[in-house]
Amino acid sequence: MANLNKIRFKNYCWSIGTTSFRMKNFNYNIELQLIHLKDFYSREANKNRTWRESQYDYYSFLKEKQFTKGDAKNPEKDAREKTSGLKDLGLIDQERRLTPVGEELVRIAQNQDFKDNNFFAIDKDSLIYLNQLLKFTTQDNVRPFVILLKVLNDLEYLTEDEFKYLLPLSISSERANKIVELIKRYRNGSVDLDNIIIALIQSMDNYDNALEYFIENEPSEKLFMTINMNRKSPVYEKKYYEFFRDFYDVYCNGNKNRILKLFNDVQSFKGVRKYWNKLLFKTAVRSKIKSNPMMYLNKLPVNKDSTMKSVKEFFFFHTHLYKWKQNLDDYYDLNRRYFKITDIIIFEDSKIRLTTTAKYYFKHCIDNFFAESFCKSKNFDSLTTVESVLGGYKPNMVYVYEDIAAKFDEEYIDPTELNNYLEQERLENFGKLIDEKFTDNKLIYLLDCFERRDDDVLSLEITENADTPTLFEYMLGICWYKISNRKGNILEYMNLSLDANLLPKQHAGGGLADIEYIYGNTSDYPHHTLLLEATLSDSTTQRRMEMEPVSRHLMRQREKSNNDNDYAILVTPYVHPSVVSDFRARSKTEQTLDFIHYFDGLKMFAISTDLIKSLIKNSVKYSEVYQLLDEAHNSNISIKDGWYDKKIVHKLLKTS
Repeated sequence: MANLNKIRFKNYCWSIGTTSFRMKNFNYNIELQLIHLKDFYSREANKNRTWRESQYDYYSFLKEKQFTKGDAKNPEKDAREKTSGLKDLGLIDQERRLTPVGEELVRIAQNQDFKDNNFFAIDKDSLIYLNQLLKFTTQDNVRPFVILLKVLNDLEYLTEDEFKYLLPLSISSERANKIVELIKRYRNGSVDLDNIIIALIQSMDNYDNALEYFIENEPSEKLFMTINMNRKSPVYEKKYYEFFRDFYDVYCNGNKNRILKLFNDVQSFKGVRKYWNKLLFKTAVRSKIKSNPMMYLNKLPVNKDSTMKSVKEFFFFHTHLYKWKQNLDDYYDLNRRYFKITDIIIFEDSKIRLTTTAKYYFKHCIDNFFAESFCKSKNFDSLTTVESVLGGYKPNMVYVYEDIAAKFDEEYIDPTELNNYLEQERLENFGKLIDEKFTDNKLIYLLDCFERRDDDVLSLEITENADTPTLFEYMLGICWYKISNRKGNILEYMNLSLDANLLPKQHAGGGLADIEYIYGNTSDYPHHTLLLEATLSDSTTQRRMEMEPVSRHLMRQREKSNNDNDYAILVTPYVHPSVVSDFRARSKTEQTLDFIHYFDGLKMFAISTDLIKSLIKNSVKYSEVYQLLDEAHNSNISIKDGWYDKKIVHKLLKTS
């Protein structure tokens, strides 16, 4: 007999943070909000206030800073949600004051001090996130990131479905090991995904008691409010009573007149609707079902010969299967965002795996650390190192370097030379990324999107972890890498932070906009550095925003290199005539930054994205571009007589 006291919701999965903290530009918004919090509490009026007292004013402060837009119905709740993820990561405390970890992130962001030479070859902020996630523990004493490392070590990779629907169900060491074995069976085809989840549902005593109670009692609204165990409000479960009646009438009584009603029942559900639609119907179009109900009704293993017990079992397990899957759907994106900020997790080709250094580092320590990790972490709010978090379980680096050497087909790699191997691997992976994701046609399409400022498409096609100007710099870097016949280390030339997938990520405070492309001496051109500046500023702001920075950057580069051949190109969707005029004037007049260093003219050009598209489309290489621009620079044709059109636009178009 069912035990009613045991029919209550229990956690069956873990997640990091809350869905209310789901944001684009994840890294940027974390850093920026930490800066805002520090600023907010540094003000005299807020220094001694509690978080409860400050919530409304903090929301108003965020509006003032344009961090949030619109008017929240409940400003205090919005303030709590905006800061919840920062607390989960240990960057702020309960009172929303910055912890030492948060303070260090602010220092890094404000000083643009991201580059680091750590073993994992990741930025300083990413290393902090890695440390925090190694320590992060749920209320049930589960460390999700440690579980991920353990499972990836055992399986090499996870598919998107395995990561989404199975990994978060690892709520104990025993369950995690079981999940690994179930994934192996899933991959060899001996069990499907839904049956794995149903088996895990069956293994929990609250569901076992709920099913028994369902079988023992006549269906009613109250019954479904009990057995569906809704942790928010049981009232949402009332509609399952009508749904079950129609389900039984259609499949067990053969009442085809209730098929449309059954379809309408399904449409009233949120989230799980897609799963029930797929199970019950061949189409989600109401008009088709209305015209021929039987044609579009799927057959199921329940029918007029089924017992009530078997029908209830089928309905019960599919109800909770779909509730689990919908919940896991909701948390998938959030879990992915949190894990990605470590920059040791690669998400590509619908697979999740570790970077090279992380793979071999954790290979030699994760099993033992995992076994002892199901407890509250220490020093969560303090700055720590990976080694201190692992404690006695940290790996023997001799074995780590041996494995990395074998990976690169070497007998031995000196630790001081490791970065050279990793950088070469990154360049090769970047080349593959370009071949697969940024073909010539795709680049031309994306440049069209920049011209239209179709920001949503750009976020979808490239990444949502950077704003549009940053994406434009990244795309320009790829375009120029192709124009340069993929010569040189473009990853070093682009002054952008890239994630583990080699996609751009934006930081608070911004960084240098330049792409410093270095060319060695050839028969086509001398040794020089080209500064590429990307801007999306429109005609009304371009002159004010771009003329001075480009010349200043070039003078600083010339001062550093003492090379008269260094020059700059501004790339923009629209070239303003005054910018052309200013750049041309500076090419013929003496320039200085500090009354110490003087330059007899600056070599600067402005070209449109239309010209970049033409160069890409026609596979024009840099040697031709350099010679044409050099000729234009040395030309005596005046702007009034058409210098820009004749020597820049028409020449580049003719070449292409």
